[in-house]
Amino acid sequence: MIYYQRSGGGVSRELFQDIESIKRSLYHVFDLPMLKTFISSMLVCYSWVFGINSDGVLSVLLLILIDTMTGFIRSYKEKDLNSYSFFKFAYKVSAYLILIITARLVDKVAIGSFFSIMVETFLAITEALSIIENLSQLGVPIPTVLIKRLKNLRDKKYEDILKDDKNGLQ
Repeated sequence: MIYYQRSGGGVSRELFQDIESIKRSLYHVFDLPMLKTFISSMLVCYSWVFGINSDGVLSVLLLILIDTMTGFIRSYKEKDLNSYSFFKFAYKVSAYLILIITARLVDKVAIGSFFSIMVETFLAITEALSIIENLSQLGVPIPTVLIKRLKNLRDKKYEDILKDDKNGLQ
């Protein structure tokens, strides 16, 4: 236990001894070979799945974080805070990561890498819309053109995307 007792204007020896004890404990935890192996394995898997191009994943995760923060502020303002929001955050991050990893693995097998781009774009637009809705409910003026444009992008059907691609090529 850490004590913040002052003796003669300074901090007591117990505080420094406790800090040293914590440092030693952490050193021993991170010195475990199994933990190092596990962390290394996870980093290898991450680099294999995401490669050098992990901007989409990081962007989606950052958008989720911003959405959660704006949602928390909105809930606080409306006095509607509950623990469900944090479980929703964990669920959303897990589900999005599963989608992104699945898309990245499909891209490794399929010719071309369009699937992960589509999934990451869809998730980013969905999160951007949620952020804009939260900000709107907080009283920030949002142009309706922006909301309509993002909703159109998010809700566009696959057939429409293919038509746009064909029209763009002609």
